[in-house]
Amino acid sequence: MNSFATIVRLDEFQFSKVKYYSIQFDENDKNEFYDFLNRMENVVEAADDLDRLFVWIEIIGETVGA
Repeated sequence: MNSFATIVRLDEFQFSKVKYYSIQFDENDKNEFYDFLNRMENVVEAADDLDRLFVWIEIIGETVGA
């Protein structure tokens, strides 16, 4: 079977109600979530949005569930 991507667990984003995953293309050494974070970390306009993203990831993972 030919594969071009793998689903990988985001170990830093494991909560009581949700376990988060990302996709990682075979030719990349980073998954798409961390690639996105690396691209956004120096975008000043995105800082507040990234903070809110992390807050909601945790709220959904610990309180709301999927």
